[in-house]
Amino acid sequence: MLATEGSTQTANEVGLDAAGPAQPDACIQLVYVPDVEMVEPIGGGRCGVYRLVLDGVDVGAVSLVGLTRCHGEIGYEIDPGYQGRGLATFALKRVVATVQPDHGFTLLTARAMIDNLASIRVLEKAGFTRASAKLCCIDGFDEPVGIVTYRRETGFP
Repeated sequence: MLATEGSTQTANEVGLDAAGPAQPDACIQLVYVPDVEMVEPIGGGRCGVYRLVLDGVDVGAVSLVGLTRCHGEIGYEIDPGYQGRGLATFALKRVVATVQPDHGFTLLTARAMIDNLASIRVLEKAGFTRASAKLCCIDGFDEPVGIVTYRRETGFP
């Protein structure tokens, strides 16, 4: 498993930007919460969440949904006050490294709005490559929204 409540690293150890909320001696944890119930399950798949904890404060999460036995959809969110510090890249890279051994997924996909350059950059830094782009109708938006899908193969068992 990636991390437990007692497993921590400092911002310096993981190479985060020390400016702002992520100070060099800040303690960083990724804590796995299995079998999270989703409001609208995608494909009826299993879901887990890796909570990102910085000095005891939840600052974000990476979610992982099983679409099939070998294909997972990954998503992430960082609290706005902690964005721009490398936390999303750190968390996504760490979760991707555990996906095949811990969950059996050999393919991951992730989606972002086409104009969300920061999120796209996080995906690229974590080794994802662009697979497709399309217009989608999304609740809460009056017009179709451009969505880009990224993918990453994680290896074979």
